[in-house]
Amino acid sequence: MALIDTRGGGKDEPVVDALHSITESTIKPIVRRKLHVSLRQDDTSLQNQDALELVAEIQVVLFSEIRKRGDDLGRGIRDLAGFAATVAANACYQYLRSKFPVRTQQKNKLRYILSHHKKFAVWKDSSDRWVCGYSQWKDGGRAATPITLETTGTLPIERGSSERRIYESIMEQVFDETDGPVLLDELVEYVMLARGFRERVEITETAGEEDAASEYANLLRSRQPGADAVLETSSRLKQLWQEILRLSPKHRKALLLNLKDASGDNLIAAFPLSGTASLREIADALEMQVEDLAAIWNSLPWDDLRIAEHLDLTRQQVINLRQSARARLARASR
Repeated sequence: MALIDTRGGGKDEPVVDALHSITESTIKPIVRRKLHVSLRQDDTSLQNQDALELVAEIQVVLFSEIRKRGDDLGRGIRDLAGFAATVAANACYQYLRSKFPVRTQQKNKLRYILSHHKKFAVWKDSSDRWVCGYSQWKDGGRAATPITLETTGTLPIERGSSERRIYESIMEQVFDETDGPVLLDELVEYVMLARGFRERVEITETAGEEDAASEYANLLRSRQPGADAVLETSSRLKQLWQEILRLSPKHRKALLLNLKDASGDNLIAAFPLSGTASLREIADALEMQVEDLAAIWNSLPWDDLRIAEHLDLTRQQVINLRQSARARLARASR
């Protein structure tokens, strides 16, 4: 499903064509590789559905950039592909950092040591995967060796060792045992197990209401969503959008700019993803230019203070507006 609404045709057609081309040639390959997903619409795994939403968010950023180029679009398509690659890579990194903060921190520490210690090295193999090991293995063309070490034994760490020395000791143990390079991702997993690190699971309070947008997002992430359920929820989402449009501008803004699910993820993306409202229609509802919405898309949902600054209101006024909007939507859905 296309993120950008092309029904109007006209001047945006070259922009949409360019966006589609760059999505297929640049964005999707990067997201597939970095997040290890299929990006197939029928793949309902949570990670894949998150990745599909991420592609849509990247498209929003590029849509604005492509329109800026105007007449230079044809001549600058190569540079645009490079820009798209940078945006996609950064978006993937931010996604992984937000979803897996502990793992990302450990990977960054290991990569730094591997890159700055003359004894170690990190490089890409023939399959474009990051591998690591002793420096003398870097140019040998050796395939990565699976890590089969048990992590329940005593780690080779000297008493009083510094944090860096602990990592170096673990890597030496792994490389000596495998006697060959290993995948960086496997090394990260081993280090986390060896040191007893786990991802933190945050429990957030909800507003006590399950609106159609949240239901649609949950449905997309379910393992086996039925076709009837998708159609029914999509219909409810369209009804919700119509009710949102009936709200006053301030009520709409207070609601949409903070629209999120229980985990804090941006729910406004459910509207373009479901075909309920195009990016331009969402921008109109927020009384914004589509380029301005594209510029803030990755930062949504906003907290109350940021919305208050945007609307020139107090934080409590924003909270009151959103509560009032939710109450009206709840009454309309009865």
